[in-house]
Amino acid sequence: MKTEKRTHDMKNMTIKKQLSLIFIIITIVPIGILGIFHSIEITDFISQTSKNQKYATQRLAESVETYVNFHVNYIESISYNLSQSQNSDREFMTMLLKGGKTKLPGFIELYVGNSEGKIIASYPCNRQNGEFLLGEDISNRDHFKEIKAAERTVVTPILLGRHSKKPLIMIAAPILYENQFQGYVLGTLDLTALTNLITDYDYGTGAYPVVEDQEQKIIYHPVQPSISKNYDVKNHKEQNHLEKRNRGDGEYYSTVYHRYEYLQFEMIPSLNWTVYVAKPASIKTESIRSALFLLGMVLFVTLLFTQYLSRLLSRRMLEPINVLLDYSAAIEEKSFSLKNFDRIQILNAAREFNLLLHRFYEMGSKVFQNREELINLNLDLERRIEERTKGLVLKNHQLELINRLNYQPLPVMEPQEFLSSTLKELSELVETPVTYAAEEEISTHAPLPIGQFSVPVSVTGKRLGYLFIGQMLDLPNQEFLQVFARSLAMVVYNDMLLAHLRNRNAILKTATENMNDGFVLVTKQAEITYANDLFAQTLELSHVQIVNKKLAAILSLIRFSEENYGEHLLSALDEQTSHVNFAINRKDGKQKHLSLTKFPVHDEEETFGFGLVLRDITKETEMDLLKNQLISFTSHEFKTPLTTLNSSIETLMRKDVEWEEAFIDEIFLGMTDDVKRLEQLTSDWLDIVKIDSNALVLIKEQTRIGSFVEGVLQGLRKPPFDQAKIIYTWTESSEQVLFFDMKRLEQVIRNIITNAIRYSRGNPTILVRIYEDDWNIFIDFQDNGIGMAAEHLLKIFDKFYHVDISRTRKTGGTGLGLAICKGILDSHGWKVNVASEINKGSTFTIVIPKVEQVNEC
Repeated sequence: MKTEKRTHDMKNMTIKKQLSLIFIIITIVPIGILGIFHSIEITDFISQTSKNQKYATQRLAESVETYVNFHVNYIESISYNLSQSQNSDREFMTMLLKGGKTKLPGFIELYVGNSEGKIIASYPCNRQNGEFLLGEDISNRDHFKEIKAAERTVVTPILLGRHSKKPLIMIAAPILYENQFQGYVLGTLDLTALTNLITDYDYGTGAYPVVEDQEQKIIYHPVQPSISKNYDVKNHKEQNHLEKRNRGDGEYYSTVYHRYEYLQFEMIPSLNWTVYVAKPASIKTESIRSALFLLGMVLFVTLLFTQYLSRLLSRRMLEPINVLLDYSAAIEEKSFSLKNFDRIQILNAAREFNLLLHRFYEMGSKVFQNREELINLNLDLERRIEERTKGLVLKNHQLELINRLNYQPLPVMEPQEFLSSTLKELSELVETPVTYAAEEEISTHAPLPIGQFSVPVSVTGKRLGYLFIGQMLDLPNQEFLQVFARSLAMVVYNDMLLAHLRNRNAILKTATENMNDGFVLVTKQAEITYANDLFAQTLELSHVQIVNKKLAAILSLIRFSEENYGEHLLSALDEQTSHVNFAINRKDGKQKHLSLTKFPVHDEEETFGFGLVLRDITKETEMDLLKNQLISFTSHEFKTPLTTLNSSIETLMRKDVEWEEAFIDEIFLGMTDDVKRLEQLTSDWLDIVKIDSNALVLIKEQTRIGSFVEGVLQGLRKPPFDQAKIIYTWTESSEQVLFFDMKRLEQVIRNIITNAIRYSRGNPTILVRIYEDDWNIFIDFQDNGIGMAAEHLLKIFDKFYHVDISRTRKTGGTGLGLAICKGILDSHGWKVNVASEINKGSTFTIVIPKVEQVNEC
């Protein structure tokens, strides 16, 4: 109703108003579209500016953290060397400090102090003012008290040098021996190079960087001097409850520039410093204001011009249109004549308007001349139509009944119900009762009911029943009844065939759906007409992707393990091949081995197509492969120690030689190693069997993971583990209490470290670290070994897999260690990842989901 009202209002508007409205719309729409695109561009510009500012802040934080931590790490390395060596020789310590000063010239002073705070070694020996450093007591300074109390590396807040007046920080690391504080190493770092590093980067138009230390003291600010404090960012965090966030953004008021600014800040957790990049908030609004002003001016000027143009056009059109309105009113009042035409004239109008008036005059004349003739013709036509309508209505009802009978979409209703409804309607059309009796209901010897007219219902010479009519009908109705009987015969016969086909299909579907193999039927045109669910499931496709599709199209969807194997398989089926074996790639990356058998589908006279039976033979294939690997494993791994044992026993049994006691001990030691080797091989094989059969039993206990890992590493002091330098880094994540089988996890750690030692050159170094994120806890084992190529990373956890067979034969190894590790971790619900690069080492990472631990507890 609202749409009709708006249309009616539009029709009642004058041309002048309509032209004004149209020109306004023509003006506003493109300008509006232009404004939308312009707004999108402004929004994208502001968004990109914010992203650039965020990226600049992240880069600033990474640069500052990298620069400071590089110097911190060097101080810690000197502390670690002194802790490990326990060498208190001043020349040795001075040499280490001199090396640090040479490699990192940013250090102004480097010195070593004892546990009482006295300096016992320094480089350079004197301060910049010439003061001698050795023997100076700094026990009353805050950084000494803090490092002695905490026994960890300390980075002091920024301070100014007493003589150089340069911004400095002090980095101090403790010297520990058997967890006892023995002294410290301290370096005074000049931050001038850090300032240059900060200012070298372009932060964007109007943006500037700021770096603050843990006490909100300025390390770098374009305007504020170093050491001074700035609480702008701290106040912004407190007002917006962002104290616990390491990064964020927002608008704040700068007390330095006395304006509102938009900032991106980020914390450096390792230093507890804050960096941020700020820019005036007015930069965002200026572009919006200028764009809106320009758009408004364009809209205002365009509206003025279009209004003037609409007034001019309406003035030119209104006068001729008013004349035409008067002329059309005269025709409607039946006063049209040549006199009217002479009296109503359009002066000073366009030639087209005068031509239009002449056409109106001719049209009016013909209308009045033909009016009477049309009235008479209409009366005669109405009479004839009324007569024909009665006959057509009857025919139409008859045709509708026949059509409904012929094109009844079964099964809309039950056949008997449909037949009763149709016969009832037929009886109403012929105005006499009509009934149907099937052939099996009528005795062939009994006479037809007296007084009734019957019509046989038959198809292709087969009689199905009779239609019985209560009285004799006229010839048209008899003909109609004959047509109806033929159509009814087709419906009854089709219903019989449909019931038969449904029964056959139900039997076929029940048989194929209960098969243990996939099954499809393919026409001679290579189109699949039927497939059971197992066929689709085996190929990891949906039922919709298979049925009523070409065989070639379906083969193109299958992920064959060999490239272009679909074309080869299609060719093999065309060549009457009856059996084909092939493999596909599953969604999890593994292979599935399948067997496809073809058989013809035909009767005695015609071939309809062929059928395919698909079997999953993955387990059979894997068992064959596993048996071959087991035979190879047994023949190689067991043969070597057994041969050695046999040789040793034969040597000791020789009676013609008297062996020395040391030689006998050496042989017994070798035999012991061979026996241990056989025990290890047997143990590995039993573990693999338990894992494959899901028979691995876990005895889980709650234990602090850091203490457990450290205990395992402390126990690796015997060969071959004493060849490696194992460095364990204690972190806050090491305090996590987890629920796991300690014996099995120790077995995993030993296997990983054994592999790291086996595949290394020279002196292996293994770094062990525990860390976490919001969802997982991670244990890293990083070595400096020979590394692996990328193509091996997905296979190293497979049974009997060797990256380098020649090296494995030299160093030992069954190819079961990592497979056992993965099986144990899978049984815990954990994962293991590996990252490696050739000649740079490998990193094995145990991933422990925190949710799994919550569920266990």
